[in-house]
Amino acid sequence: MKKNILLLIALLLISLVLVGCDEEEGYYCGCSSCDINALNCSKSCKYSETGECICPNCKPTPTPVIRKVNVISKNLNISKPQTHVMINIQRPEIDGLGDLILQQKINDEISSAIIPYEDEISNLAEGFSVETDDMIETKSYKIVVDYKTSYLDDYLSLIVNHNVRTGNNIGTYEDPEKTDGLRSSQWKETYVIDTVNNLRLNFADVCDFSNCKFIVTEEINKQAQEQGIDIIFGNGILEIPDNQRFYIDGENKKLVIYFEPGTIAKYVAGELFFEMPFTYSESTHKFVR
Repeated sequence: MKKNILLLIALLLISLVLVGCDEEEGYYCGCSSCDINALNCSKSCKYSETGECICPNCKPTPTPVIRKVNVISKNLNISKPQTHVMINIQRPEIDGLGDLILQQKINDEISSAIIPYEDEISNLAEGFSVETDDMIETKSYKIVVDYKTSYLDDYLSLIVNHNVRTGNNIGTYEDPEKTDGLRSSQWKETYVIDTVNNLRLNFADVCDFSNCKFIVTEEINKQAQEQGIDIIFGNGILEIPDNQRFYIDGENKKLVIYFEPGTIAKYVAGELFFEMPFTYSESTHKFVR
């Protein structure tokens, strides 16, 4: 019995040594921490004396980033009996911020911006209600507020798209035009939050140089001229407000200034985005020139 056990162990050890990568499937020799897409794995992956699978060409699996502050999609149902309307609302909501008062303030601001769309639906739907002998049929509608998030170090940028999609036959995110014709003006609201210090930031807060407002204004005028955008103020923008909408593009580490349609140029120019030519400092977590 003892000999059989030793023989079985020996066979298992031999099989471990002989096992290489499955070239067809692209997997390693039991090396779970490797990138399955690495090249030439059968030639490079070998077992060490301790039985560890060593694959020189593979990359460690990145550790997933666990964020304490996130943006979640909130689903709400609102009944308006006076107009016989049921509205389903999908909108973003910040969750996990250390300052609950600031978190609630931002979420309330996002929610309040949807009220005009609710009223629009109620007013239009009032004429669409179908009366029968026994009851008035309740019409169901949906409001979807699209949004994007961008993270860079401790900064969270939430970009809420107020080109809200409404209707009772609403399309998917891939086909948003199916909306039964109920649409509103397109504009964005931006929220840039320091998730460690629990602060909603202005664009000057992330600049590590003086005269930030003046320099950003000059850069906007310069880019507008280069792009052939006619500024409605004649000789360009004199000064942008402290609370000018902006966000941080975390992927490209860029500061982006945003204007809604009709703010600084004719409405037909649409939404305007100006990427500042600043460099993000990894040491100060701010933008430098």
